Amino acid sequence: MKKISIIIAVYNIEKYIARCLDSVIKQNGDDIEIIIVDDGSTDNSLNICKSYQKKDKRIKIIHQNNKGLCAVRNIGFANSTGEYIWHIDGDDYIEDNSIAVLREYFDKYDIICFNFYRYLNNKKTMMKDIKKYDNKYDKYILSFVSAWNKVFKRFVLEGELFPESNTYNEIYLIPTLVKKSSNIIFLDKYLYFYIKRYDSLSNSRKFNLHDYLICLDNVYNKLKDNYFDATEAYYVNTLLIYNLVKEINGKEKLNYKKLNKIAKEKFPKYYQNRYYNKNIFMKVYIRLMYYDMIVLVKLITFLKFKIINRIKRK
Repeated sequence: MKKISIIIAVYNIEKYIARCLDSVIKQNGDDIEIIIVDDGSTDNSLNICKSYQKKDKRIKIIHQNNKGLCAVRNIGFANSTGEYIWHIDGDDYIEDNSIAVLREYFDKYDIICFNFYRYLNNKKTMMKDIKKYDNKYDKYILSFVSAWNKVFKRFVLEGELFPESNTYNEIYLIPTLVKKSSNIIFLDKYLYFYIKRYDSLSNSRKFNLHDYLICLDNVYNKLKDNYFDATEAYYVNTLLIYNLVKEINGKEKLNYKKLNKIAKEKFPKYYQNRYYNKNIFMKVYIRLMYYDMIVLVKLITFLKFKIINRIKRK
């Protein structure tokens, strides 16, 4: 068994895939397995991948008809042999010494989380969760919901599938994996470069409330008994705050009152959640949100994220 399998999702990214593969093959060691899953690309992506396979014997290519990111991740995992799994998007790339850093934590942790750089409109932002949490499990549930800034021990993913019929796959699956994990670590290291493209599949999809709620309810049903406060905050954050930020960025119009009504039906007094009462700013902000003071909420959200992103870019 290889120590780590790097599973790379590829679909029509001929402009980006070489940079990704360059960053991956720089990682030293025969304990690395590189699995490229081409999801029916119609551009030159597959040929570029094949040229890299000739350079590096660690590379294995799987080509399939277009089935979507969830299917790519599932088939990649099914064909992997690594004790640890790292899902990477082919338009992103990783730090030169990433695997060397991760090796220090192998055999000690079930989930290894780390910071990342985000590139948006050629602006580089250091993405690090600086909020305070009561324990590492709550922090995991409430941190960035993505597969690519986490490495999972194999058994954590065994028996679990990214839902191929639901486009919000990470929201559905990633938070609930905490139930199978007894040891999680958060590294204060930047190992991943996330290229945010509005024309990518995940960022161009139209909002589907039905599928979205299925994902949130999956998290709620699995985690409420052990991590209720974190699960409640996760549900509200993901349903309201995350989508509000998307609207402010001009991505999609939000029916805020409808979503807030759904949140209040699920959690009648969500403003009392302990994670919303750790500081005066959040205490006021969440009450404005709860009572549909949408103009003020939008203004505060806009200013908050502008200030935070400016600080992170320094």
